Amino acid sequence: MNDTLNLRYRPVNRSAAGLPRLPSGYIEAINCWDDNSPRLVLPVKLVEQLESERNAALQAQIDSAKSRGAAEEASGSKVKKPPAQPHSVGLDDLDRGWPPPAGNDWIQIWDPVALRRLIADHNDVMGSTDSVDRRRATVALTSQIKRGPWRRCAAPEDVESAIAALRLELGHVPELVSLVVDRLRMAHTENQPFSLPPILLTGDPGLGKTYAVQCLARLLGLPLSMLDMSVQQTNSRLHGADRHWSNATQGLLRELIVDGEVANPILLLDELDKVGQAARHYDPIAPLHNALEPLTARNLEDNCMPGRFDGSRIGYIATTNQLSQIPISLLSRFHLILVRKPDAGQALQIARSVASKVIAHLRDFEPVGRHVITEIADRSAREIRVLLEQAAARAIASGRRRIDLKDLFPNHTSAARPLH
Repeated sequence: MNDTLNLRYRPVNRSAAGLPRLPSGYIEAINCWDDNSPRLVLPVKLVEQLESERNAALQAQIDSAKSRGAAEEASGSKVKKPPAQPHSVGLDDLDRGWPPPAGNDWIQIWDPVALRRLIADHNDVMGSTDSVDRRRATVALTSQIKRGPWRRCAAPEDVESAIAALRLELGHVPELVSLVVDRLRMAHTENQPFSLPPILLTGDPGLGKTYAVQCLARLLGLPLSMLDMSVQQTNSRLHGADRHWSNATQGLLRELIVDGEVANPILLLDELDKVGQAARHYDPIAPLHNALEPLTARNLEDNCMPGRFDGSRIGYIATTNQLSQIPISLLSRFHLILVRKPDAGQALQIARSVASKVIAHLRDFEPVGRHVITEIADRSAREIRVLLEQAAARAIASGRRRIDLKDLFPNHTSAARPLH
């Protein structure tokens, strides 16, 4: 039985490694826990048979353990258990289980049965024997059990109020608003979990693409994580570093879902078109092909931490200035939305929104006046924020609780001007 339990393989992605395809009906497989083990070319049916036999053997062990426990309880005797292996994971919480929460907005993000099999391997030291690797896995698996497998798909409680706020603050991106509004109303009407499809915002620099995503997350009440794609050299930030490195850490996707609070956070992939050409040898964006497809995203796996999880509800929103720098295979997975320069009214609304956030944490500070808003409304959201933060600091240093025009440009005079 032990030999059967040790036979666990996962397919090798030969195309990603630049290797030729195998004949139909065969796969190249590698031990799930030891990437340094020999790779085997096996018939698909044989791998399925081995996995089936392994699951049956493991279930027999579980049933036997339960039977022994029931017999001990009935007789009042206790059988001495063998000592646990170092860095073993306790199963008490897993044995108790997690009933589904009330409501239709909850998603099971990992399978307790599959996790039990994985922990059985871990506790019996059937995989990695490295103490650092085992300690890291023990901490991650213990935390995973404590948090449980259920996550809620968050959504605004008052859908119509959220829609009105979206139209007011994101009027310069009407296609984005329309897409989100349709998804909100569908989820509300059909009593389904709410999530966003993959979205790609494209347009010239300085049009407020990043600001739009930040605003969207705030209005929907969804947690937002940002990843600057221009500095990514490998895919480890998304999918984790190889577990054999002593300083390996889990990827952002697992962190958002397994360690996170909701099943549908927003992940901003900023400047997707600026992934360095030198980094293409390691292809930081390759994992996005599977992550953006709902079917494959239901079974994501981290390179550092064991176990599969459902990341299909993550709301990916990418920004780019040049579509030509993004592979067609990736573009086809996004809803493409062109961000245009806002008109005068929209620019004023963006400036007012940014201004309200800048002074929100300042005690007893007056709202930013219209004359100041008009002076800076033709700038990008980023420039407006920087100007107002500096101006607020100058005003406070001068003993005032409001921003005047002289605080914006202290080195020269500036008069309010109409926005064209």
